[in-house]
Amino acid sequence: MMCSSLIRAGRGLRVWLAVGLFAGAAAALRAEPAGKSFLVFDNMHYKGMPDLTPLGFIPNAVIYEQKKTWIPLIQAHQMLDETMFKNLVRSNIVGRPGPVVIDIEYSYLSRNKTTTDADVRFNFKLFITLAHWAHEAAPGHLVGYYGHGLFPEEPGKEYAAETREFLKSIDAFFPSMYVHGTQTPEQWRQKLELLLQQARQIAPEKPVYPYLWGQYHEGGPHALEFVSGEYEKFQLENCVKYGCDGVVYWSGGKPPWTPATRELPWFKTVTDFLAAKPRCTGAAQWDVPKAGPDGKRPAYENE
Repeated sequence: MMCSSLIRAGRGLRVWLAVGLFAGAAAALRAEPAGKSFLVFDNMHYKGMPDLTPLGFIPNAVIYEQKKTWIPLIQAHQMLDETMFKNLVRSNIVGRPGPVVIDIEYSYLSRNKTTTDADVRFNFKLFITLAHWAHEAAPGHLVGYYGHGLFPEEPGKEYAAETREFLKSIDAFFPSMYVHGTQTPEQWRQKLELLLQQARQIAPEKPVYPYLWGQYHEGGPHALEFVSGEYEKFQLENCVKYGCDGVVYWSGGKPPWTPATRELPWFKTVTDFLAAKPRCTGAAQWDVPKAGPDGKRPAYENE
């Protein structure tokens, strides 16, 4: 879940929507019915962390890429072993009623200097197959992918047919919305707004659960420092405002959990939010983006 750089939100999706490659997508933005519970999933890994379900967190399963064994197979265009993958899913959902999120990063869905057309087509096949296997191994659980944007990686516009098949294989979007030290709160908000608009355009029936982290991302200013309570409140309020169905909280193992962790401002903000029994909005509230001198929307840093 930790990546050195994130793809700019929606760079390719804006092109797809402009040229009509998702002609069958609903034009209207979907909003959850007013009163539906806003869900907060727990995907945190702080060493020594207690059970947080009494506070309202719902544990969810994440299936991490096994780098030593999976990457050589993927690079050779060989499918993973079905029994192994399904057993991995089954073992991870024990005690975790939330979604199954598959985390495979840098298996690209568009051509670049190191990724060929054959690579892209295999990667689509891989992602679709694993989603089907996860559904079979974890019936009743939502299944999706941790995303740099809405997708595991940004799809190329020439793969619209494959992208549609991928969308059919998943139940929800899990885009990364971690905080970077060089990113202003307004840039964070703009990215979230754009992601939600795109999700409602290409797959209005699918819920969106952004990944949040109570610490700043590595590799920049304030790396691994805890965010403020004010910033955490800003994130949660905007997730509700723009029609998210909930959020997923992730963390690494450091620093280890201590009794004082419960008193950290960011964590108290989340628990206060949960205690208020948050609800989804009846209608997503969209801001009108402010154009720059060139008439274009601002760019999003570190996304």
